[in-house]
Amino acid sequence: RMQLILNDNKFRGIAEELCSKNEWMGGDVRSFQCMAIMCPIGYYNVGGGRQATEDEPCQKCPENTEARHLGATKCKPVTQKVLSQRDVLELFYESTDGHFWKVRENWLSETVSECGWYGITCENNQVVEIALPNNELSGKLPSEALFNRLPSLKRLDFTGNFIDASFAGIGNATKLTSLVLASTGLSSMDGIGKAQSLINLNLQSNAFKGPIRNELFSITSS
Repeated sequence: RMQLILNDNKFRGIAEELCSKNEWMGGDVRSFQCMAIMCPIGYYNVGGGRQATEDEPCQKCPENTEARHLGATKCKPVTQKVLSQRDVLELFYESTDGHFWKVRENWLSETVSECGWYGITCENNQVVEIALPNNELSGKLPSEALFNRLPSLKRLDFTGNFIDASFAGIGNATKLTSLVLASTGLSSMDGIGKAQSLINLNLQSNAFKGPIRNELFSITSS
C-alpha cells in the first residue's frame, strides 16, 4: 500500500516490477500501471505528475514543449541547443511515444550506451542504423534531428509504425542509403529529391495519391 510522491525530479526510467504492485498508490497501480506512479517522458499531469483517475490521464506535451523526465507536472519550452547523438535518440524516443513501444530494451538507460539500445546499430560508436519495424511507434518523427545530427546514419526502418514522417533535412544525411517507411501512413514525398545517397527506398502500402512526383526522380546516389 505504498504511496510514493516522486513528481518533478529527474527520473529517466522505472523498474517494470513496480508497475505491477497493484496495492500501491491507493490501488491506482492496478488500474494505470506505471502511469499511476509517474507519467512517462513527454507527458505531464498537473495533479501530481501521475494518473490517479480515468478523467485525468497523463497528457502529451503540446508542440514545441517537452517533459524530459518522468513524473512531470508541466511541460517546458523546447530549448535550442546543439544536440548530441544521445540527445537525438532521446528526442526520437519522446516524439514517438517510446514509453508505449512494444519493445524498448535499454532505451534511456543511464548505464547502457545508446549503441546498446534496442534497434540501434553503431560502428565506431556512431549510430549507423535505427531499425524498429512493427514496434508500435506513434507521433511525429523528428526527421530534421535524425538527418542533421546523425552524420554516420546509413539505414532507417520504421515499417508498420503509424508515424508522421517527413523528409525535411534528408539532404544532410549524406551516408543514408536505405530508407524503409512501408505501412506508416505516409502521404507526401515533399523533400525526397534532396536525398544524396539513397539506393533503397521502400514506401509501399502508404497513402499516396495521384501521379508519381517528379521529385522522386531527382534522387542522386553514388
